[in-house]
Amino acid sequence: MTPALDKRQSLILNIAAAYLDDTPDRLGEKVIKVLNIFLDTPTVTTLAILKKSDAKEVLCTINISDVSNNIQKGLVFFKLNAVVITESNMQESLHITSLVDSPLASLYGNIHKVFSPVILQRSRVSPKFQELLGELETGLVAILNRPRSGNLRDQERLAAILEPLDELSFWRELAGSASGAESTRAKIFASYLEPIEQIYVNSVSLGELSDNVDTLTNFLDDLWKQAHVKPPYPQARMRHLLDTVGITITTQIQESLRDSLWTMRYDQLRIELEVAIDICLKWQDACQKHTGIFWPQEENQWKGAPFVPTYVVGFTQRLLQIQSLRTIHNQLSSLARSSLKDDPEVFAPLMKIDAVHFNPATQQTFDKAVIDFEHHLSAAEKAAAIGLKKLLKEAGNNIDGVLSIINRYKDVAVRPQVVRELTAERENMVVQMNEHVSHLRREYDNRMENEDKNRIAQMPTVVNNVIWGRHLESKAR
Repeated sequence: MTPALDKRQSLILNIAAAYLDDTPDRLGEKVIKVLNIFLDTPTVTTLAILKKSDAKEVLCTINISDVSNNIQKGLVFFKLNAVVITESNMQESLHITSLVDSPLASLYGNIHKVFSPVILQRSRVSPKFQELLGELETGLVAILNRPRSGNLRDQERLAAILEPLDELSFWRELAGSASGAESTRAKIFASYLEPIEQIYVNSVSLGELSDNVDTLTNFLDDLWKQAHVKPPYPQARMRHLLDTVGITITTQIQESLRDSLWTMRYDQLRIELEVAIDICLKWQDACQKHTGIFWPQEENQWKGAPFVPTYVVGFTQRLLQIQSLRTIHNQLSSLARSSLKDDPEVFAPLMKIDAVHFNPATQQTFDKAVIDFEHHLSAAEKAAAIGLKKLLKEAGNNIDGVLSIINRYKDVAVRPQVVRELTAERENMVVQMNEHVSHLRREYDNRMENEDKNRIAQMPTVVNNVIWGRHLESKAR
């Protein structure tokens, strides 16, 4: 059992255990000796705690050269100066970085996504330094994308493909650096991907984005089915590209909706959300049909399960939740005839979070905001139930009118408080619906018994029955 830990040991073990899906106690038993050497020896400036790809065992080392490419994930703790780590200096002297897949892929990710954006925003950075930083990024991308690098796995080569344009750049660079058949193959793949340059725009309307999805689907289908060169387009790269395209689509939707979710007029936002949801469903459908139905039948056969754009699926559900919240608010505002519509506090809990950014890890935060939002609505629900009662009473025995009202306010009608308030009206509606169904059945039976009497003159029997059947169907609906 690990002895009592001080704050320094606890900090590192808790961080590493959370990252490696372990517990501090179990991890501490494996690494405590090496950890203490790192903390208490000034000249030992690095500590790597890693999980290797081919085993569940944890590797803990103070020799950074022991770190190989065969890494699933891990953390490296390091000191910039030769010091012992104490409780008073650990916040200033202890630094952390992560390793995923390989040191090379992690280095590129850190530079491209973290350090380059931060450093280049500083006005004092010299043009020469900017040039060198750009050359470093370009060099790392070239190494990661190099197809014949035997030390790199497919997953590592894909680490540099962060957006659709990167895939196009990959094949263009390969076409320029390779020779013979390999260069020809890369050029052909790049030619199929060139439409990305025209449609990949950071700021487009949702209508344009919907058209872009159709274009993307078509040229990716052509790319997969091309028969000009062998081997055909790799499935691993296509799977990654489909995922990257899906995430890019959601990013563009987020940019379009982020600032207007809770402030835009409902009728306008409803249309925007419907278009956004349709775009997401369109991409899900395209992925399912191509990888599940069409491509498995092609010469370049898709193998295994169909690709599911998991993030797009979750993001679509979030949009549907947002749509439901706005619809409920709109219907309550209409029925309650209160100040709910103009109450700035109603959407306050939801405006505190970035609701349009879906992340399973923050779902609880979103759910809590929804609960707080619904708490603001509780006072309006009783008034809405009274308003709905009044409308149903005015409809009387007109079942079509009753059903029209319920359908119009269906999101509010199922709210628990409204359901309780409308118990009598609900029972009366069931009686009316039963009577309506009985009437339709009698009408049907009468028609069957007196078919000739009910015929429209000069009209064939089949056409006559179709017209009557459609008329009866509209009544049933």
